Parts: sequence; C-alpha cells; structure tokens
Amino acid sequence: MTPDLTGARAEIMAGRETAGALLERSVAAAKSLACRHAFLQTDFEGGAAAATRVDDRKRAGADLPIPGGLAVSIKDLFDVEREATTAGSMRHR
Repeated sequence: MTPDLTGARAEIMAGRETAGALLERSVAAAKSLACRHAFLQTDFEGGAAAATRVDDRKRAGADLPIPGGLAVSIKDLFDVEREATTAGSMRHR
C-alpha cells in the first residue's frame, strides 16, 4: 500500500522507500483498468524527473518537503500552471 504524504516522506527519509519506487506504483495504479477513465491527462515523464530530484536530495542528505516523493492527482477545477482547467467540460478538451 502506498503511504500518505507524510508517511511517504518519512519512508523516504528513513531509507525504506525511494521516490522512484513510489512513483512506479502510482503510475501502475493510474494505468490500471480500475483507473482507465480517471485522468484527463498525465505527466509520467515529469513525475519521473521529480522523483529523481527527490531521490538525489535524499542521497545528498537534504530534508524533503511534503509531498516530496509522491505523485498527486489534481482535480481539473483548480488552476495549475501550464495545465488546462476544464472543470470536466468536454468543450474545453
């Protein structure tokens, strides 16, 4: 089971998990049949780059912010830089 945001940070800081491993499980879940229509768009490549940065910070001994190390989904009702805010409307896709 994937830990919550605080738990993920603690697992990474303790060396029991890596951001990369957590991301791999999140991507597998997002691509599963159960989540087939759950996401309008994904950025798995951006997530992989972010996970690498988190793991590099951990190896360097730096502290990690929350949600460092976990993929998150964001409802398309909220504005996110460089992403469409559609509120689920087919008209905006």
